[in-house]
Amino acid sequence: MKTLKTVTLLASKQQTTARAFSTTTLITSQKCPHLNSESSSETSTLNKQPLKRFDEMPGPKGLPVLGNALELAKHANNPVQYFTELAAKYGDMVRTRVFNEKMVLLSDPQLARVLSREEEGRITLKAGRHYSLDRGYPLIPLFAYTHENWNDMRQVLNVAMKPQFVNEIILPQLTELNSDLLQDIIKHFKFDKERQQFYIEDPNRDVTSPYAFGSVLKSILGGRLSKEKLSQFGFTVRQFIDDGNVGADLITKLQYLPQIYKYYKTKDYKEFERVLDLTHTRVERMMELYKENESGKARLVEYFEERAKESNMDSKCVGACTGALFNAGTDVTAKVLAILLYRVANEKDYADRMYEELVTVFGEPTLDEITSENGLVVTSEDLKQLRLCKNFIDEVLRVDHIIPIRNTRYLSKDIELGGYLLEKGTLISFLDELNTQSKYVPRGCEFLPDRHEKGSDLSEPKGYLGPFGRGARKCPGERVAGIEVYLTLINVVRHFKLAHSNGDQFPPLSADKSMMFMDASKYRLFFTPRDHLINHLKQLNKYQ
Repeated sequence: MKTLKTVTLLASKQQTTARAFSTTTLITSQKCPHLNSESSSETSTLNKQPLKRFDEMPGPKGLPVLGNALELAKHANNPVQYFTELAAKYGDMVRTRVFNEKMVLLSDPQLARVLSREEEGRITLKAGRHYSLDRGYPLIPLFAYTHENWNDMRQVLNVAMKPQFVNEIILPQLTELNSDLLQDIIKHFKFDKERQQFYIEDPNRDVTSPYAFGSVLKSILGGRLSKEKLSQFGFTVRQFIDDGNVGADLITKLQYLPQIYKYYKTKDYKEFERVLDLTHTRVERMMELYKENESGKARLVEYFEERAKESNMDSKCVGACTGALFNAGTDVTAKVLAILLYRVANEKDYADRMYEELVTVFGEPTLDEITSENGLVVTSEDLKQLRLCKNFIDEVLRVDHIIPIRNTRYLSKDIELGGYLLEKGTLISFLDELNTQSKYVPRGCEFLPDRHEKGSDLSEPKGYLGPFGRGARKCPGERVAGIEVYLTLINVVRHFKLAHSNGDQFPPLSADKSMMFMDASKYRLFFTPRDHLINHLKQLNKYQ
């Protein structure tokens, strides 16, 4: 075992300073949480205090051998709520242990930011790995160990992140879905006679999930969900979405349970296996149906294939990457879009300001944006002018996290973090929960889009990790999801005024699944059409 020079610090508690150089990486937190300076987070080897051990860190008491395994298993269906409670009770660094695996829950964004820069070792989703190896499928990066060659597959996924493709592929493809989105919203309208407003029973399930699915399909394969193509799928979009949601919940649950499925297929694993089998079959079917590019525009799949060929990977790798983007791009993005709509409903003054900005850029909204084949044409130059909309979106992504636990690192070396010596193999997860983060962001619990204006005194700390992560394995669907969020906001605000059933308070997100989400059964979302739509809706007999 490699001998660390910092052992002398641990052995002698009488030392108050240490000037010896260390072979570990030192990461300290800033003294002032609202400062943007990185000076106090720099690596240093002088004047170090004696380091504390992992076991000296605050955290829940564990059992012999098992550690905190039973508690984690108990909360496997809802780990977010459990970890949030731990942070509230024990502070910004919390230790847990599952058998021999050491885990740290980190809430200090400055430490998390520097850690993400220093360490790229990532968590492996164990159930997904076991499934892929059992079926003979290529390992996507989340299913691979850090020491394995996950980078070739990641380079295929990174095609979707290239800035040039936002303007050349993603935006030109997705802007053609604008009228489809609005038509789908109207299709699901029900009329509340008492309030004299329209509502949608489940915006996530009925509108944002199909839209997110269609957006991934359009950007990767260039296809639209025509009746002809849908009849050839062999499954419905709703079935794909529902099974994808089940798979996302199960892969999280299985991550925190003992890996019994390696030896005996548990009920949860059998269900997980079933939905992943369906996903693979369905993605292969869609790739076959949309093999010919019906859009006439550039699409991502050809660039996926080109990049895979450069690394001598076969077509299965392209299919695996496409499937990963379909799963995450449908489930995660759809939940974000649904929450975005509730935020528009809650922030009425800002919604009015955004409407005026949209009128300035695009002109008054027209019925043609709904009834035409593609709807409003949005270009990259248009997006550059939408300052208020950008600030609003950035604040939604800051405040309304659906995955508060992210940027997990699996240490590939010993490091010194926040005064503790953490050994190689320790798992560190960043908890970006609003109440916890409020100490680092000025007025952090308030929804204030203007904080994202350049030079604002309320801005986030420099280098804030954000919802898509940072580093070599950040979310590869960030660009596609970002355009979906923009287009959803533009289209909805131009044509509707929104409200919700929770008065003046933003409805709390639910956390009884693997991700946070807005429960439409508890809080209804209402739509009031702008004047140019009223006659159209009457003709559709929607006021009944």
